Amino acid sequence: FHVLLTAQESLYQEWQTRIMHYHYRKVVAANPCSEMSGFTRILASAGGRGDSLMDTIPTIVVEQAGSDQTRGFQVINRPWTIAQMVKTDAWRAMVPEDYVYIAETDH
Repeated sequence: FHVLLTAQESLYQEWQTRIMHYHYRKVVAANPCSEMSGFTRILASAGGRGDSLMDTIPTIVVEQAGSDQTRGFQVINRPWTIAQMVKTDAWRAMVPEDYVYIAETDH
């Protein structure tokens, strides 16, 4: 299965993403027969801008939900991010597995 990590553009979530990606790689290295076969971060950002983590962590960038949709509740970007990702061409190329595990930076 493929791990999809939803994340927003923030220094705090960059740090959380680095930690999660580190542990993903550590578990896969320790368990070569693991069924985890890929890791992709889905980054929701204003204007669909990329960031510095794109050089080290596979990332699909999508436009974040606007304040008219979130009404200040930024957590709504998590399902929004997945919905926007499946509309892109990049996701099929980056996520060839039949099954995905959807994670968020807070857990």
